[in-house]
Amino acid sequence: AAASKGGGGVGFAGGRSDQGGSQHREKDLNRTSLLRLWAMSRPEYGLYVLGCVATLVVAGVGPLLFMNLTQTIVLFDNPPVVLDLATGIWEPAFDADVLASSACMVCLTMLVVGACSIVATTVQQWALHKAGERFTTRLRVAALESILRQDMTWFDLTASGTSTARVWTN
Repeated sequence: AAASKGGGGVGFAGGRSDQGGSQHREKDLNRTSLLRLWAMSRPEYGLYVLGCVATLVVAGVGPLLFMNLTQTIVLFDNPPVVLDLATGIWEPAFDADVLASSACMVCLTMLVVGACSIVATTVQQWALHKAGERFTTRLRVAALESILRQDMTWFDLTASGTSTARVWTN
């Protein structure tokens, strides 16, 4: 059998007609360069950067919430009354206005951090999902174009189900 024309596609190379042809094709499939894939994903670099920045914001939410929780514990850790040793009477040891304004500030801070977390998580998921979707579509189109450019004898050596399965599952 004649050797097939080598397509310039993504991961599809012509094989041989003997038993070792399948192993040869698998080696060619595994030799796709990571640098080549990064070069092909260049149009999505902006989405990758946006997703990474959003990921950093999401990662910073946890420590901010724990700092807020610590402020809450410190705020309410002081006992509400103290014993006046001279008179033997329990007296209030807190300023209600300071306590109320501090609690309000902690609640508002948690609200803002939570809102930022929701927005950042949404942006992160959208950007990375969209980048992956576009890149996968471009890879599948390139693979399909490579299949369509193959010599007729390539289709005699390669099962059509194998080719389409590679395009849609890899």
